[in-house]
Amino acid sequence: MLFGTVELESEQRQLEDELNEVAGLIEDCIKENARVALDQAEYEKRYNGLVERFDKANERLEEIKAQIAERQARGQQIEMFLKGLEKVGVVKEFDDDLFLALVERIEVGREKVVVRFKDGTKVEG
Repeated sequence: MLFGTVELESEQRQLEDELNEVAGLIEDCIKENARVALDQAEYEKRYNGLVERFDKANERLEEIKAQIAERQARGQQIEMFLKGLEKVGVVKEFDDDLFLALVERIEVGREKVVVRFKDGTKVEG
């Protein structure tokens, strides 16, 4: 669930539909201006509004695609991490290699210590 992309993929499809629809509206607007004598100020206002709508949807689509890719990569990273842990089994004594494989960094402050693991979790003490 942490790395699920179902909702994002649904939004992606909606945005792609929106982009296709707006692209069609822009094309229709241009064709209408070519066929019919329109007030150019009104045409530009309509055209610019459609282009702005397209650009906003496209920008959001790019954000969604980046989030999907990030979640998928993170999920794969966690999966590999867990498979590595399964291979290790029960740890009975300190293992340097295991420690280095698990811990990204340790932050020591005056009032607390934070251990950040490579899977993104952190433990404060």
